[in-house]
Amino acid sequence: MNKQPQGIVINTLKAIIFLVSTALIGQAQAQFPMFPPAPWELYAPAAPDYIVGSYTVDWQDTSGSICWLSEKVNNGSWVTVPNTYSPTKTINLSRGVGSYEYQVACIDSYGGKLGPVASMSVVSSIPTLDPLATQRGYQYQIRSGDLNADGKKDIYIQRTSGGNSNNGVIDKAIVVQNSDGRFDAIEAPSSGQLSIGAGWPIASGVTAQVNDFNVDGRVDVLLNNLDSAISNVDDQILYSTGEFFNGAAKAATALDFEFQKFFRDSYNWILDPNYFNQAITSNMPAYNFSLEIGVYFCSYWYGFPTCLNVGHGVFNQTVTLERMGLSGYETIAAAEEGLASALGFASYDTFECVLVCGWIEFYGWYSSTIITFWDVWTPTTESPGFDDINFSAWARDVADISDDITTGAISDSVGLERILEIFEDLTDIKIGGICIGGLVSDPELQDPEDCQGFELFATVANTAPETDQVEKRQPNIVYITGHRVGWVGPFHLAVEYSTSPTQTTTFSAGPVEDELVSGINRASDISGNVTIGISTSSSGLSPSPYFLHMTSKYDNYDNGLNYDLFPQQGTDGYNSNSYVHGLVKAANGVSSVNLNNYIGGDKPVPTSEFD
Repeated sequence: MNKQPQGIVINTLKAIIFLVSTALIGQAQAQFPMFPPAPWELYAPAAPDYIVGSYTVDWQDTSGSICWLSEKVNNGSWVTVPNTYSPTKTINLSRGVGSYEYQVACIDSYGGKLGPVASMSVVSSIPTLDPLATQRGYQYQIRSGDLNADGKKDIYIQRTSGGNSNNGVIDKAIVVQNSDGRFDAIEAPSSGQLSIGAGWPIASGVTAQVNDFNVDGRVDVLLNNLDSAISNVDDQILYSTGEFFNGAAKAATALDFEFQKFFRDSYNWILDPNYFNQAITSNMPAYNFSLEIGVYFCSYWYGFPTCLNVGHGVFNQTVTLERMGLSGYETIAAAEEGLASALGFASYDTFECVLVCGWIEFYGWYSSTIITFWDVWTPTTESPGFDDINFSAWARDVADISDDITTGAISDSVGLERILEIFEDLTDIKIGGICIGGLVSDPELQDPEDCQGFELFATVANTAPETDQVEKRQPNIVYITGHRVGWVGPFHLAVEYSTSPTQTTTFSAGPVEDELVSGINRASDISGNVTIGISTSSSGLSPSPYFLHMTSKYDNYDNGLNYDLFPQQGTDGYNSNSYVHGLVKAANGVSSVNLNNYIGGDKPVPTSEFD
């Protein structure tokens, strides 16, 4: 018998063990439910979401175990991909058009384990995704009807014009109403459900406002005046999935009172760092809550009772409506009724007195004990306090976290993650994504934290309701706009002018290889700028010729100045705010806000640079 190399013997032995184990593992697991799992964590294979033609699947190093790659085609059965046994951890594949799933399976001395599933699709072509400015022009039709025959109206929305239907923006979607008046999106509506929705009557009073509310690079749809078709419901934001070939809605968020307060107050705080000073009051509505326990004990000795009656206070504290979870109510009276209802009382009138909330009685051979509980709710005030009825406590928290970032109490990354959690808790949707995939190439947003801060800022700007302080920008007005760099950083200013709601031009500048370079319609300006002020001609020109004159000055700037984030007098550096102030002055304009108050604005680019 010829002696084989040791490596071949070992590999052959591994193969035998693998084949035997594969045949018996299912039976063993059925017979021995305590069969221990592998001690290490498996991860989903890496594969492209969508691809045309061949592709590569990668998975983690699984040395020391016998592992292989499994594949499922078009929701069929799992099969082993040939030539993927350990130690292989990558493979090039060529598959026809269809949906595919991949999973790593392993066995070792500890047992067997299956990793998470990765899904992908092979397609004939990748759909085109329009720029956001184009997406905002998409048109939608809204219909309402009862899909599940529960007596509550649901919503069907269909894109009627604009873009590729498979580009991951809402195309045809259904959201169903719950018993509490909120809506849930059907993530994968069937053709039958879509057909039913398409037959419902048009909700003519409902309008569709299209914008990228969660700043992921794909527009979403706000349904305004929804109560004109469905009684007693809030307006809703329907979010796009962001997945090619999926035109359903990913989620729906109600624009209830708390939602509107949050984005209104966040926006106004961005414009005015002292905004929340007015929310501090010396007489905040609150309740004093006390809890007492009384014990009545009687013992009988030779027929003679000996009784003892004692009481003890176990809790006494003043609590605001915010701490009781009632800050979303618009009035004190509404909060009182909400409190009574939550505790099972018909009205607050039956609740505001001393309440006996329960008693327990024990009997023995020669004794009895009665334990009684009393809770007392006394309306009072707390001073000072935060007016959580008229202002958003969550928005206040965002401002406080931002202050902590500014003072260095917490790091940028920690603070931004906390702010992000507040946003996502409120909206029930993931925020951000516009900075990835090449959607934003602004040099000011290359840092991940700056990008995250911009996404949060843009979310506020896109979602803030229209109020006296948060006005919608109108055509034929030259605006000074801006956004904070990295959420809490200095303002970056721009000039903006629109001839129509869909035709907007912005002028601003930023760093490119240490030089101050101007640009038209920079992504950060288009997506997330708020109104700072307006600019008018000191020569009496109307807005249109004034902006035309400003355009000629923009064209003359040769991008030759040095960039400095914090320009100093006596140096040769300038920043974006220097540029905007210089451009306004060069066009013989004036601003409604003092541009000297913005970092770099007190050092405008010389007028000669625009001649």
